[in-house]
Amino acid sequence: MIRFAVFIILIFLAVLIVAENVGRPIPYGYRILAGLIVAFGIAAAMTSG
Repeated sequence: MIRFAVFIILIFLAVLIVAENVGRPIPYGYRILAGLIVAFGIAAAMTSG
């Protein structure tokens, strides 16, 4: 389950990176949300050992 969540987070990050490179503006709120999701994913991955 945790690995699945991390996988989704990686896909989400990839989408954000691609969108930035294409030049589409990403609303600031989505950037904050992405940061929170990434932080949560890293914490989940660390605690799962």
